[in-house]
Amino acid sequence: MICLHTGISYWTALVLPSSLRVLHLTNVNDYGVYLVGLGIEISYPPMLSTILVDLNMNMVRWTNIDHGLARLWRSLGPVTTITIDMDDGQRFWKTTDHVPQVDLNRFLHGFKLPHLEICCSQSPRLANIFALLIASLPDSACDISFDFDAGATDGPADCDSHLEDWDDWDQVLIKRYERGLLNRVWFRCTTRMMSWDGPSSSSDRTPDHSILDRVRKLLPQSDNAGIIDVDYSRRFLGD
Repeated sequence: MICLHTGISYWTALVLPSSLRVLHLTNVNDYGVYLVGLGIEISYPPMLSTILVDLNMNMVRWTNIDHGLARLWRSLGPVTTITIDMDDGQRFWKTTDHVPQVDLNRFLHGFKLPHLEICCSQSPRLANIFALLIASLPDSACDISFDFDAGATDGPADCDSHLEDWDDWDQVLIKRYERGLLNRVWFRCTTRMMSWDGPSSSSDRTPDHSILDRVRKLLPQSDNAGIIDVDYSRRFLGD
C-alpha cells in the first residue's frame, strides 16, 4: 500500500510500482492527483485493486474541467475499485466553498466505473451528504456500497433529529433506480484495521453493527424495490 499525504509541486507523471495493490490519496492537492492519473495512464499497476480517496475538495481546485480527479477517474480500468473515505463528513464541509451539489458534481466528473464504495463513520450528519452524492453520480455507477465504521464514536447514524435526511436519501435512491441507473445498494459495518486521518473512530470501542438491523426500515422505498442488500458477513474493511 502507498499513502500519498501531501502536495506535489513538480510537473512530471508519478508512475506507481507495478506491485501496488492499494493506493490511499489523503490531503493531496489537485496537481498531485493529476500527476498520479498521468502515471497510471503511462503504466497501469496490474495488481492495483483499490484506490481510497478522501472526500476533499482541495483535489478539484482547478477551474479547468480536466482537474486532477477527472484525470485520475479517466485513467482507471474496471479491475480497480474506488472507495471514497467520508469519515464523519467534516473534511468535505471544511474544504467546500461553493454550493455542495456543485462541488460534488466536480468531484465525480469523469467517473466511469460501474461500482463505487463509500466508507464512513456513523455520524447522523452523513445521510444528508449521501443524498447529495447519489444525486451527483454519473450514469455509469449502478452498484454502490456503504461501509459504516463499527468502531465509530459519533453515532448512531439514525438519531431522530436527522431522520428526514434518511427520507431524502431514500427518495434519491429510488429516483435513480426508476431511471434504470441503480442495480444494488450494499450496506456493511466493519472494523478498521488501521488508523486513517478520521477522528471519529476508536479501536478501543466495542464494535457496534446494529445500524445494519435498521437500514431497511430507514430506506423503505428502496427496500421495497428490492435494491437493498445488507451484508452481515464482512467484519473487517478490506475483507
